[in-house]
Amino acid sequence: MVAIAADSAERAVPPAVPESVVETPPALPSVDVANLPTRATPARPSHVGVPSSDGCADEVALLDQAGAALRSGDADRAMSLTRDHLARCPSGAFTQERERIAIESLAKLSRFEEMRARAQAFERDFPASPYLRRIEQVVAKYREQ
Repeated sequence: MVAIAADSAERAVPPAVPESVVETPPALPSVDVANLPTRATPARPSHVGVPSSDGCADEVALLDQAGAALRSGDADRAMSLTRDHLARCPSGAFTQERERIAIESLAKLSRFEEMRARAQAFERDFPASPYLRRIEQVVAKYREQ
């Protein structure tokens, strides 16, 4: 029993390290808060404001307006803006977004046959689209109409 007590006593006290062996880490430089950058502004996508291959410079603005009109309940205005987008940007970079807005607008306007036809074309043209599930939900909501 004495051997255990002596053994545990040896473990309890770490060996002393001479202060000359312990190195102090270098001090970190101080930085004046006034010299720090302000909150970063989110980078805008490179395509914004750049004409697409078909010369459509206002593509994003058109669809932003169409989406805002749809969210505010003005489905007629949203449809008008998606028609403008189709006319100005027939092969634009945001075709899927245009079609999603148009399909939702048609549903809100109770134009169910057009909505279904456009949704079927969307599924055929963009089978891997991230919008496909949302479009399927819109069509399912108005299935009985």
